[in-house]
Amino acid sequence: MNYRPEIDGLRAFAILPVLFFHAGFSWISGGYLGVDVFFVISGYLISSIIIKEYANHQFSLAYFYERRARRILPALFFVLVSSTMAAWWLLGPQQLTSFAQSVMATLGFVANIYFWQHIDYFTGDTSLLPLLHLWSLGVEEQFYLLFPLLFLAFWSKKHRLIGLLAALFITSLLAAHWINPSYGSAAFYLLPTRAWELLAGAACAFYLHQRPSQGRVWGNQLGSALALVVLITSFVCFSPSTHHPSLWTLIPVGATVGLIIFTQPYTYTARLLSLRPLVWIGLLSYSAYLWHQPLFAFTRIALVQSELDLKTSLGLLVLTFALAAISWRWVEQPFRNRQFLSRRTVFSLSLGSIAMMTSAMLWLQYQHGYPQRFNTVQRMLFTHQALSAQQASHDPCFVAEDKDSHVLGEACRINTEQPNAMLGDSHASALWYGLVQHYPLAKYTASGCAPLLGEEIHAWRPFCPAVNQFNFNEIQQKQPPLVILHANWLLYQKHLPQHDPDLIGKQLSNTLAYLRQIAPHTRVIVIGDVPQWPPSLISILSNYAKTGDAPHQLPNPTYAELKQLEQRLQRHMDKQALFISVLDMLCDAEGLCQTVVPVGDTWEPVAWDYGHLSRSGANTLAHAIKARIAAYVDPTKN
Repeated sequence: MNYRPEIDGLRAFAILPVLFFHAGFSWISGGYLGVDVFFVISGYLISSIIIKEYANHQFSLAYFYERRARRILPALFFVLVSSTMAAWWLLGPQQLTSFAQSVMATLGFVANIYFWQHIDYFTGDTSLLPLLHLWSLGVEEQFYLLFPLLFLAFWSKKHRLIGLLAALFITSLLAAHWINPSYGSAAFYLLPTRAWELLAGAACAFYLHQRPSQGRVWGNQLGSALALVVLITSFVCFSPSTHHPSLWTLIPVGATVGLIIFTQPYTYTARLLSLRPLVWIGLLSYSAYLWHQPLFAFTRIALVQSELDLKTSLGLLVLTFALAAISWRWVEQPFRNRQFLSRRTVFSLSLGSIAMMTSAMLWLQYQHGYPQRFNTVQRMLFTHQALSAQQASHDPCFVAEDKDSHVLGEACRINTEQPNAMLGDSHASALWYGLVQHYPLAKYTASGCAPLLGEEIHAWRPFCPAVNQFNFNEIQQKQPPLVILHANWLLYQKHLPQHDPDLIGKQLSNTLAYLRQIAPHTRVIVIGDVPQWPPSLISILSNYAKTGDAPHQLPNPTYAELKQLEQRLQRHMDKQALFISVLDMLCDAEGLCQTVVPVGDTWEPVAWDYGHLSRSGANTLAHAIKARIAAYVDPTKN
């Protein structure tokens, strides 16, 4: 196919929003859509090459895979090796083990499946994962493996091939839209619900092969300009709460299709996209995409910060393109030269590199992240973190995103042995382990679900309204003497519509009124937020422990924000319910908060990540809370 500089310019419009989004620039809340633009472009380019070679009777499956290897693998290996060296110095044992697993998943072309099983792109702690962005490479690699086989099987009956691709497009799109509300992570990461975007690009290739878009000058001018405006608008108007991928994703995908079809060389849009700076950015886009996430993630880890300031973010963007230029010139270009390396050499080097890197990652896993890199205090912190994470992942009374509340067994529910109930999210689940030592508490907890009435959270956590309704039905049916509500209220507030700052307080007020209606004799306690330590309390303490002991108190970076939210919740409490402030128990008025709790002759961190209480932290906090609960439940004993 003929070179189209405007396609490289379009790549610039794909990579820049992705970089700005991951840099944390809030004004481009839909920047993640740049990946969707890449999918359409990839589908178009790959299909164009295959169609042209089939038409000229030149297609070779071996040659196709060779070109993909030359295009994808050299720069990928360069970034993986560089990232592994950084990981060795910066990641804790558990983090390094997970990193090694993600490297092996990438080398096996299943990074998207790995991250689907391990993290939610929009709600998980993604900013500290150096290789998360490679999920999209997994989708493309799987597509590249399967797509040419359809041509081999159906090219002789082209109308059947086109009909099959159309059917796959429709099925994939509808599947994405249908399963997104219930299984958002699967829809986001997996090929069956992403294939339609690549097939949209393939449709462009078939259309332009049959009808090269000449003439219709003003139609192309208007169509290309409108498509560019729609695409840019999508980057600004979409947000992480938008259902994606879904029928809504047709907007940026359709805009990209319009740009590919209507942007002819004579159009003003083509002249814009063919500007040298945009073409240059487009040429570097693959390497820039590979480099940006490790740079941002490792910087956050090194600085022990979840959010970077503007100066640091801009510096990392410049560094991203500097490294991308080096990769493009000295890695990508030489390996694409067939006179430099033969096909056999390319395949041999690729397989050898995969084998060597896989062996190294298996060793890191076998060594459990090689904790010998750290001193005694740091190893104690990391061991505690690993144990706590394992305990949290095997909680039978916790509803994950892909589960239904009915999975809660009778041992989790209200009964004669545990007549009281605790409702909330994973933070409530963590605190429950302390409270249950003093009160017989049934446990109704679900991932990311604050125990509040209201449909506003549906866009972020679609399964939460049904979970909460199930829990409230249990309360109505079994009339417990005591119900405790606890959650990561701050996270919940951030994902509510921001037009009304008091919305979370109003939801709490409505929830308390509803509980009073369905269970008039039940006493209700609301427990406020625990101090939060982004990116992780373990990382913060480990950083201090490099040169000494871990401090037992530190200024909490979220205290002011949490205290303001706590006051908002308290204003909406009714007179019959009790609000308990965790901040008042763990922090002073200036925001200096406990980081550890005493355990015998030693200590343990109060939380094992950014804010989930450790078992010892939960026990200590529960001991402080029990007197307040006792006085509330039975005032005569006060």
